[in-house]
This record gives sequence, structure tokens and C-alpha cells, in this order.
Amino acid sequence: MWAAALVLSLAMAQAPPPACVLPDLSTPHVGGSSDFEVHEVVGGYRGVSMSDPMGDEGERLPGMPDEPPPPLQHSDGSSWLWSEASGWLLVPVGFEVQVAVVGVNGSWVIEMGDAKAPTARRLRAHSTGACVGCAYSAGAAYFKSYAQAARENEFEFCRGLERPVVRERESDSRLRFHYDDLQGLRQDAVAIIGGDDIGYREMVVRGLDAAATDEILGAFGP
Repeated sequence: MWAAALVLSLAMAQAPPPACVLPDLSTPHVGGSSDFEVHEVVGGYRGVSMSDPMGDEGERLPGMPDEPPPPLQHSDGSSWLWSEASGWLLVPVGFEVQVAVVGVNGSWVIEMGDAKAPTARRLRAHSTGACVGCAYSAGAAYFKSYAQAARENEFEFCRGLERPVVRERESDSRLRFHYDDLQGLRQDAVAIIGGDDIGYREMVVRGLDAAATDEILGAFGP
């Protein structure tokens, strides 16, 4: 019996990891949402005050910018949103914050939906913060350098993608792509990995026209 168990154990050890799951805006953020508040900040923009993961219960980060938004021209259909976790994000006008959470390691998620069409028009942005293993694991699906680092450092929890994606524009650290979700709805995304710092950032949108998609995703990240 021990021989059979050994053979099974070796087979499992040699089995490739499962395919990486693509972001799905039809599914709410798994971690839920912190207690947050959205308010107006200087310039007529919005700020998000999230629960402070290092503070006392009920304490929030101020959600007040300490720097102006990037000097980036944008259309009247978009505006800036600030949080201490994410920095400035260019988001569609009329989108409401539905999820806003930051972790002790600096990882964060902001999820938004159009107030008039909350399921059809959506946005989700997130970062792995200072979690090195999380960054390698998330970025491995899109970037060869992180795929190799994930294998070498035993952070390869998935390999490849569950469905094909169209890689529109890419560099060593930034990838713009799109794909269809399980319902056949197109989702556009940008994924970014760190340069000298190990990190992973991602934004996914659904239901925006081509011009708005280019503007919002183009403004994301460094």
C-alpha cells in the first residue's frame, strides 16, 4: 500500500499547476469590502476614505490627496479618484465605488459600477502591494520574467490562462489585452509589473466604448 501511496504522491508532485483564472467582473471581489466613505476633495474630484488596516476599529484613512492629479488631459467623461492606497485613478464619470479595501501589506482593491447600469458597465483595479509571492503569482500569467521567478521561488500556483486573450500592446512590464468572460462579454485590461520593485497592478473594465477604454486604461499605473 505504501508503494501505491508513493506513486500517487510522485504523480501529484509532477502534475502541472492549474490554469490561471482571468478576472471576471461578473463576480464580486472575493474579499468583500471595508467600511469606506466617498467625499469630494480639492479640485472637485473624489476621495475614498478606507478603513485603516493598521488603525483602531472604525478608524479610516483620510482619503485626502497630498498631491495634485497627474497633468494628463482627459475627456469630460472621466474624472480623478484618490485614495492613499491607490493614488490617483482616472475613472468614468457616473461610476460609484462599490468596494474599497486596503490590506496591511499595502495591497488594495477598488471596484466601481455605473450608477445607471451597475452590472453592464464596471471597473476593478487592484495591486498586490508589498506581497512578493502575490506579485509573482499574479504576474506569471502574463509576463515571462514573473513566470520564471514564480517557478524558481515556489510561487507558481497556476500556469497559463484558462482562456485565450488578445495581447494588444506590450512591453517587458506593461500589457494591454482583452478577452471574453464566461458570458461572452468583452473585458479590457491592463497589467503592470514592477521595475526595480517587485509588484503587480491591474485594471479591468467592461461596457465602456473604445475611446473611454483607451483613456481609462492608458492613465492607469506608472
